[in-house]
Amino acid sequence: MSPPSPRRPRLTRGGGLVLPTTLSRRQALWGLGALTAGALTGCGGDVSRSHRRRARQALKAGVAFLLDQQSDDGLFRSRTYGLLKSGQSLTPFVVDALRSLPADLRPDAAIDRALAALVPLQRDGALGLAGLPADYPSYATGLALAGWARRGGHPEAQNGALSW
Repeated sequence: MSPPSPRRPRLTRGGGLVLPTTLSRRQALWGLGALTAGALTGCGGDVSRSHRRRARQALKAGVAFLLDQQSDDGLFRSRTYGLLKSGQSLTPFVVDALRSLPADLRPDAAIDRALAALVPLQRDGALGLAGLPADYPSYATGLALAGWARRGGHPEAQNGALSW
């Protein structure tokens, strides 16, 4: 599958990144996948120094874009998809992508704020059940549990998620 072509982010000749003003769900997911893949591979391998620098710039731009989407309360909410507007399932997905970044690019304070904001949204240990219809409770709870466990915080939330 190729990346979405219309209005996709692109690099300028000077190495800058041009982002579209709005992203479709497919474009956002493609970008998060590229962000995660780049973070997991370390942008290394048989790649020239200039390509690594450009990839690192793209990672930084992706992080900046995601952090601009974080609400004041710490959650990541969709402005497009009604089911994802509460932030209870989108936030763990974004946190998982941010956690996979190299340590020098990882926005730990934003991750901690997001994970803390999820705690009061738990219902019987699960996330995604704060409204109707259910908002991807298995994915949201599993990704949040991974985040809480790896960051070493919120033991009550971890226990609730494990018991669910």
